[in-house]
Amino acid sequence: MQGTVAVNGDGRAIASMVNDMCRKPGAAGSGDLLKMSPGKTADLLRAAISRGHDVEILYRTPAEESVTGSTTGLLRVTPKVLREHQGVAFVDAFDHKRHQENQFIIKKIQGIRLARE
Repeated sequence: MQGTVAVNGDGRAIASMVNDMCRKPGAAGSGDLLKMSPGKTADLLRAAISRGHDVEILYRTPAEESVTGSTTGLLRVTPKVLREHQGVAFVDAFDHKRHQENQFIIKKIQGIRLARE
């Protein structure tokens, strides 16, 4: 099954959309999506919040799955606040795709990278 090829910020092909788009941090190049533990993802989000950076996340959403048949989507977000409620960590962020504030559960983030300007 042939899928579309995703490219990183340098224009190099990084993965097939059919396969996993993320890389472990040790194997990642500039602009690659990083697959990290929820704790390290939260640390990166805290750093992005303190520095005012946008991030791109590969996020699994049940709503998108029912509408488009896709289970994940690459979203550009501006993280605002990292919080925890009843043992679940999530980030309040402005979703540039939907033009609204949303909550994203940290465990459901499949990949993350700093957004390019």
